[in-house]
Amino acid sequence: MVATLFAYFALNKLHIDVRVGKVLALIFFLVLLSAVGYGLGFLINRTVRDLPEIAEKAIPSVLEYARSKDQTAI
Repeated sequence: MVATLFAYFALNKLHIDVRVGKVLALIFFLVLLSAVGYGLGFLINRTVRDLPEIAEKAIPSVLEYARSKDQTAI
């Protein structure tokens, strides 16, 4: 709902007072929306590819840190 209201607001602010102003604003908005969609897809793809490598390095170090803290409490 918020995204829809923001899109409506953006289209109203992009309105140009010429005959084809609404069409130009709509085309500009669609290009901008496509760029954001592409960026989001790229980010998700990159995350899916890199997350296993990050987890492979991070989980053992977190477990080692937890074990070291547990031994100092005893």
